[in-house]
Amino acid sequence: MRGWLRKNGPAILLNGLALAIMLILLSNYFRLRSGSPASTDTLFEESGKWAIRCLLICLTMTPLNTVFGWRWAIRLRKPAGLWAFAFAALHFLTYAKFEPLNLNWLRNNPVVYIWMGIAALVILLLLAVTSNQRAMRWLGKSWKRLHRLVYIAAPLTIGHAIIAFTSGKKIFRDGDALVHELQLYLAVLVVLLTMRLPFVKRLIQRVKRRRNVPAAVPLEPILVHHDRRTIPIEQPPSPEIERDRIEEPMLMP
Repeated sequence: MRGWLRKNGPAILLNGLALAIMLILLSNYFRLRSGSPASTDTLFEESGKWAIRCLLICLTMTPLNTVFGWRWAIRLRKPAGLWAFAFAALHFLTYAKFEPLNLNWLRNNPVVYIWMGIAALVILLLLAVTSNQRAMRWLGKSWKRLHRLVYIAAPLTIGHAIIAFTSGKKIFRDGDALVHELQLYLAVLVVLLTMRLPFVKRLIQRVKRRRNVPAAVPLEPILVHHDRRTIPIEQPPSPEIERDRIEEPMLMP
C-alpha cells in the first residue's frame, strides 16, 4: 500500500486539486446565476488562466526529472496536459456562450488572437485524444513527433492571452495584475523551452555527473603472492561509482 501511494500519490493529488478547481469554477458560475456578465467573465478568465497553469505544469515535469532525477514527475505530464485541455475547452465554451456550433462568435471577431486560441485548442485536443497506449501503438514513431506540438501550443496559448488583453475590447477584472501574471508565465515558458535545447541538456548532465562522482577515489591495492613475490594489483572501482558515471537517458518531451 505504501509503495502504491508513493507511486500514484502525486498524480492523485494533482487530479484531485484540478477537479476541485474545476468544480469551484462551475459552482460559482451557476451560483451567480449562469449567463450573467459577472459569472461569465469570472469563468472565462479563470478557466483561461488555469489552462495556462496546467500547461506549464506539464512542461515543468521533464526538467524536474532531468535536473533532480525525480522520476515521479514524469507520470504527472499526462494528467497535467489533460487538465490543460479541459480548462481550455471550458474557456472556449464560455466564450462561445456554450453554443460552439453557432459560429456567430467567430464571424464577429475575425482577429489574430482568436485564431491563435483556436489553433492551440485544436493541438491540445489532438494530444488529449492520442494520450493512450492504443494511439501510441497505432502512430508508432509519429506519436512523439505529434506530441512535440505541445511546444507550439504553449506559446500560442500565452500569446493568445497577452494579445487578447492588450488589444481586445474586453476589460478584465484584474487589470494590471493580469498583465504581470501573463508576463511571468511567458518568462517561465521561455526557461522551460530553453532547458530542452540539446546543448543545455548536455550541460545539465555534465554538471550532474560532476556532482555525483567523487573527485578522486584512490585505488586500493590487493596483495597477491606469486613466486615468493608480493605483487600489488589495483582494485577496480565499486559498482556504485560506475553507476554514477553513466549518464541518465533523456526523456521526452
